[in-house]
Amino acid sequence: MVGNDRHEVTLHLERDGAALEEGDVGYVERLPTVHKMTCDDDPLIWKFGVDHEDAESLRCILLWVEPFGDAIRSHGFRRKLRGADIEKAEFEEWHWYQFFRFRRRFESWAAQHGPRWFREKAGRPRRLGEWRPYRMRALQPGQTPLTSGALPPRGRWWRRARNSSTRLRHLP
Repeated sequence: MVGNDRHEVTLHLERDGAALEEGDVGYVERLPTVHKMTCDDDPLIWKFGVDHEDAESLRCILLWVEPFGDAIRSHGFRRKLRGADIEKAEFEEWHWYQFFRFRRRFESWAAQHGPRWFREKAGRPRRLGEWRPYRMRALQPGQTPLTSGALPPRGRWWRRARNSSTRLRHLP
């Protein structure tokens, strides 16, 4: 399948938004980076041991690089390792803010131009994305080839009524 390849796939643990490094409490050795992963490859399996107290504040992060126009950008999922609400713990997906490239260019420019107060305020690094809950929505009738007859045919299924500019009527 075209477009399902993932490049530079890696797993790691983080605490308070920062990846654990060697010497940090709860650090475990990372899996080697998978340079290309497709649907036909074996799943990633990572077995490790962490103290219960340390696991409370840790999240497991899965990251990869994907194409974005002529460039690439990172994408990923994360999930809590342990906690009181672990059964309800949701996967979170990294979401880039709209116009993140423009924001980054402006920060770079502002850090070098204008008076000092402008460089300090406008040129300081800002977040370019955030983690958001990932919701896998179930397919509705008509969204698959098996049930495609459940939705109206493709195209304009409504148009304005001739007598009124605000009333809509359904076409057969």
